[in-house]
Amino acid sequence: SVTGVQTCALPICYPVLSYPSNPLLPNMPGRFVLQAQRQDDANTQFSQELNLLGEAFDSHIKYTFGFFYFNESGSSNQTGILGPGGLTHAIPLPRNSPLIPAALRSDEPGTVILNGVTNRFAEVNNKSYAIFGQVTLTPPIWEDRLHLTLGGRYSEDKRLATVDSVLTNTPPVTPLDATGKAKFHSFKPAATLAADIAPDVNLYAKYAT
Repeated sequence: SVTGVQTCALPICYPVLSYPSNPLLPNMPGRFVLQAQRQDDANTQFSQELNLLGEAFDSHIKYTFGFFYFNESGSSNQTGILGPGGLTHAIPLPRNSPLIPAALRSDEPGTVILNGVTNRFAEVNNKSYAIFGQVTLTPPIWEDRLHLTLGGRYSEDKRLATVDSVLTNTPPVTPLDATGKAKFHSFKPAATLAADIAPDVNLYAKYAT
């Protein structure tokens, strides 16, 4: 049995960032300042592998079976303040901007002011499973020089990621809220035929994917 555990947590603080223009609206004159930003990252990994090895019938059958499990989870929490105090350098957006909730969006002239604190939270979770086995048969012929090995491995992986991003204002606006997931699986068989034609010589033919 093999077990592995790893945990990591890392807070990151960025200094004042200043841009010659607003990166969201590059054609708008004036200076855009992101006063401060903090990012907290965390990651945890756990893995477990179990193996069963043995032989039977005077070593004419040898076998290996196993199971593998891996789980990884991580998160990133990012907070930023727009402008000194989040007020002086606010972000004006057209009233029909897709960043504004549909209930408040309109084609009327003018802009909506976004300011305050941005919050972005991302989370991932990855899981992997695997079952594998191998059996070697040595028939009681030809002085036990012939060996047939059959084996295979089945693997399954799952991926999940979510992102939530909110720009605090009156009313709040959510620029991004997304979830993505995927699942993969595979089976890989293998077969080997080997012959000990001399004390120091072994010939074999192998198939594997």
